[in-house]
Amino acid sequence: MPIRITASTAQVEHGVTLVGESGEVLRQIVGRVGGVSALVAGISESAERQSAMLAEVAATVSELDRMTQQNAAMVEESTAASRTLASVAQQLSGQMQRFTIGQGTRPAAIAAPPVHRPAPKAAPLPVSGNLALKPAPDSDWAEF
Repeated sequence: MPIRITASTAQVEHGVTLVGESGEVLRQIVGRVGGVSALVAGISESAERQSAMLAEVAATVSELDRMTQQNAAMVEESTAASRTLASVAQQLSGQMQRFTIGQGTRPAAIAAPPVHRPAPKAAPLPVSGNLALKPAPDSDWAEF
Protein backbone atom coordinates (compact mmCIF):
# COMPACT_ATOMS: atom_id res chain seq x y z
CA MET A 1 0.00 0.00 0.00
CA PRO A 2 2.72 2.42 0.57
CA ILE A 3 3.45 2.47 -3.13
CA ARG A 4 -0.08 3.49 -3.88
CA ILE A 5 0.09 6.21 -1.27
CA THR A 6 3.37 7.46 -2.68
CA ALA A 7 1.92 7.39 -6.21
CA SER A 8 -1.22 9.15 -5.06
CA THR A 9 0.83 11.76 -3.26
CA ALA A 10 2.91 12.35 -6.40
CA GLN A 11 -0.21 12.66 -8.50
CA VAL A 12 -1.78 15.07 -6.02
CA GLU A 13 1.40 17.15 -6.00
CA HIS A 14 1.43 17.16 -9.80
CA GLY A 15 -2.28 18.18 -9.77
CA VAL A 16 -1.51 21.00 -7.33
CA THR A 17 1.29 22.20 -9.65
CA LEU A 18 -1.06 22.08 -12.64
CA VAL A 19 -3.75 23.99 -10.72
CA GLY A 20 -1.16 26.61 -9.72
CA GLU A 21 -0.01 26.97 -13.34
CA SER A 22 -3.64 27.18 -14.47
CA GLY A 23 -4.28 29.92 -11.93
CA GLU A 24 -1.27 31.88 -13.21
CA VAL A 25 -2.41 31.50 -16.83
CA LEU A 26 -5.92 32.61 -15.84
CA ARG A 27 -4.44 35.69 -14.11
CA GLN A 28 -2.52 36.52 -17.29
CA ILE A 29 -5.69 36.06 -19.36
CA VAL A 30 -7.64 38.38 -17.02
CA GLY A 31 -4.84 40.96 -17.22
CA ARG A 32 -4.82 40.86 -21.00
CA VAL A 33 -8.63 41.05 -21.17
CA GLY A 34 -8.37 44.16 -19.00
CA GLY A 35 -5.78 45.59 -21.43
CA VAL A 36 -8.01 44.81 -24.40
CA SER A 37 -10.96 46.40 -22.59
CA ALA A 38 -8.91 49.59 -22.03
CA LEU A 39 -7.94 49.64 -25.72
CA VAL A 40 -11.57 49.19 -26.76
CA ALA A 41 -12.57 52.06 -24.44
CA GLY A 42 -9.86 54.26 -26.03
CA ILE A 43 -11.08 53.36 -29.50
CA SER A 44 -14.64 54.18 -28.46
CA GLU A 45 -13.55 57.60 -27.12
CA SER A 46 -11.63 58.34 -30.31
CA ALA A 47 -14.62 57.35 -32.41
CA GLU A 48 -16.87 59.69 -30.40
CA ARG A 49 -14.40 62.59 -30.85
CA GLN A 50 -14.14 61.89 -34.56
CA SER A 51 -17.92 61.80 -34.80
CA ALA A 52 -18.16 65.21 -33.10
CA MET A 53 -15.48 66.64 -35.41
CA LEU A 54 -17.23 65.25 -38.46
CA ALA A 55 -20.47 66.86 -37.31
CA GLU A 56 -18.63 70.21 -37.02
CA VAL A 57 -17.15 69.75 -40.49
CA ALA A 58 -20.58 68.91 -41.88
CA ALA A 59 -22.05 72.04 -40.26
CA THR A 60 -19.23 74.16 -41.71
CA VAL A 61 -19.71 72.69 -45.17
CA SER A 62 -23.44 73.34 -44.87
CA GLU A 63 -22.75 76.98 -43.92
CA LEU A 64 -20.34 77.33 -46.85
CA ASP A 65 -22.99 75.90 -49.15
CA ARG A 66 -25.54 78.40 -47.84
CA MET A 67 -23.14 81.31 -48.32
CA THR A 68 -22.28 80.08 -51.83
CA GLN A 69 -25.98 80.01 -52.71
CA GLN A 70 -26.40 83.53 -51.33
CA ASN A 71 -23.41 84.72 -53.36
CA ALA A 72 -24.84 83.08 -56.48
CA ALA A 73 -28.16 84.84 -55.88
CA MET A 74 -26.36 88.18 -55.45
CA VAL A 75 -24.42 87.56 -58.68
CA GLU A 76 -27.69 86.88 -60.49
CA GLU A 77 -29.19 90.08 -59.08
CA SER A 78 -26.08 92.05 -60.03
CA THR A 79 -26.18 90.59 -63.54
CA ALA A 80 -29.84 91.51 -63.91
CA ALA A 81 -29.15 95.03 -62.62
CA SER A 82 -26.20 95.37 -65.03
CA ARG A 83 -28.36 94.28 -67.94
CA THR A 84 -31.05 96.76 -66.93
CA LEU A 85 -28.45 99.51 -66.60
CA ALA A 86 -27.02 98.67 -70.03
CA SER A 87 -30.51 98.75 -71.54
CA VAL A 88 -31.28 102.12 -69.92
CA ALA A 89 -27.92 103.51 -71.08
CA GLN A 90 -28.65 102.32 -74.60
CA GLN A 91 -32.11 103.95 -74.52
CA LEU A 92 -30.58 107.18 -73.18
CA SER A 93 -27.97 107.12 -75.91
CA GLY A 94 -30.72 106.71 -78.52
CA GLN A 95 -32.64 109.63 -77.05
CA MET A 96 -29.50 111.79 -76.97
CA GLN A 97 -28.92 111.15 -80.68
CA ARG A 98 -32.19 112.93 -81.47
CA PHE A 99 -30.67 116.22 -80.33
CA THR A 100 -28.56 118.19 -82.80
CA ILE A 101 -25.91 120.58 -81.63
CA GLY A 102 -24.39 123.24 -83.88
CA GLN A 103 -25.69 124.40 -87.28
CA GLY A 104 -26.37 127.93 -86.05
CA THR A 105 -28.34 127.08 -82.97
CA ARG A 106 -26.97 127.13 -79.49
CA PRO A 107 -28.37 124.89 -76.86
CA ALA A 108 -29.54 126.56 -73.72
CA ALA A 109 -26.88 126.58 -71.10
CA ILE A 110 -27.60 124.32 -68.21
CA ALA A 111 -26.85 125.99 -64.95
CA ALA A 112 -24.13 124.16 -63.13
CA PRO A 113 -24.68 123.62 -59.44
CA PRO A 114 -22.73 126.10 -57.32
CA VAL A 115 -19.36 124.91 -56.19
CA HIS A 116 -18.98 124.97 -52.44
CA ARG A 117 -15.63 126.43 -51.48
CA PRO A 118 -14.54 126.67 -47.86
CA ALA A 119 -14.00 130.15 -46.44
CA PRO A 120 -10.36 131.26 -46.47
CA LYS A 121 -8.56 130.69 -43.23
CA ALA A 122 -7.59 133.72 -41.16
CA ALA A 123 -3.88 134.34 -40.67
CA PRO A 124 -2.60 133.10 -37.34
CA LEU A 125 -2.36 135.66 -34.58
CA PRO A 126 1.18 136.95 -33.96
CA VAL A 127 2.69 135.85 -30.68
CA SER A 128 5.96 136.45 -28.87
CA GLY A 129 7.75 135.40 -25.71
CA ASN A 130 5.21 134.11 -23.26
CA LEU A 131 2.55 133.72 -25.98
CA ALA A 132 1.05 137.16 -25.29
CA LEU A 133 -0.60 138.80 -28.29
CA LYS A 134 1.44 141.47 -29.97
CA PRO A 135 -0.59 144.75 -30.05
CA ALA A 136 -1.38 146.29 -33.38
CA PRO A 137 0.78 149.41 -34.06
CA ASP A 138 -2.18 151.82 -34.15
CA SER A 139 -4.14 150.40 -31.22
CA ASP A 140 -5.00 152.31 -28.08
CA TRP A 141 -3.42 149.62 -25.98
CA ALA A 142 0.11 150.64 -26.95
CA GLU A 143 0.39 152.98 -23.96
CA PHE A 144 0.05 150.18 -21.38
